Amino acid sequence: MARDFATLVQTYERAGEAPLSRRWYGNETFCVFNLQSGMDSAGMLAEMLDSLNGAFGSNFKVVSVSDHQACPDITSFYVLFGGAVETETFITILEDISGSTPPLSDHDLQGVMGFALTIAGTRKREFIYVNDTVPPIASNDAPFKSILIEEVFQAITGLADFDATEIFSVLGENLHVASYDDWFDENPRGFCLLDLYLLEMQIGQTVGQFSQGKAPLEWLNKYADKLHAKIADIRPQMATFVDERCID
Repeated sequence: MARDFATLVQTYERAGEAPLSRRWYGNETFCVFNLQSGMDSAGMLAEMLDSLNGAFGSNFKVVSVSDHQACPDITSFYVLFGGAVETETFITILEDISGSTPPLSDHDLQGVMGFALTIAGTRKREFIYVNDTVPPIASNDAPFKSILIEEVFQAITGLADFDATEIFSVLGENLHVASYDDWFDENPRGFCLLDLYLLEMQIGQTVGQFSQGKAPLEWLNKYADKLHAKIADIRPQMATFVDERCID
């Protein structure tokens, strides 16, 4: 565990990412809107957040609205579900929310199945998009669920994808696959054990506050015994959203 955690931290340091730090209180609101009718995407998100709340002692809330303009002012996470979305639509939504033009382009979003980005402004807010019309594939009968897990995790942690040749974090991407149909044979379908530790750092309530300026490995070592016991309790509560290949 410590080796994998160190590998992840070093990966972000080399990539020039901001240091790991706690970003949320754990009682923020997710506002869901869908440009198309279809599967109960909001229900899947609510189930996931219920699991997080039960496992980590957080109190995330979900509201569903007709469009982004109906989201309450207290919204911290704006979540758009739908099929393929035109770049202009993303720009319009984000301009309405933030009051400024987001740095998006057609090339950035070509064929994208999901992404998470920080909304410009003085208050911390995140925008999440997940294509909930992605059909089952050979390596995953519910790719939408896996994409949702990854994007919510990115929004909560503020961390980005990184290249990985083994499955040890939902953020790790092995790009050396024959086709998308085989993608999840080499990439995670849900949370790994490492991700549960990272979530405890971000939204956990029982092992102290992790804050900017404290080295992640220092924090991990300080709370090692409590963390191991806590994660052992968390695992069964998160069973629906983990990848069994990387949970041990």
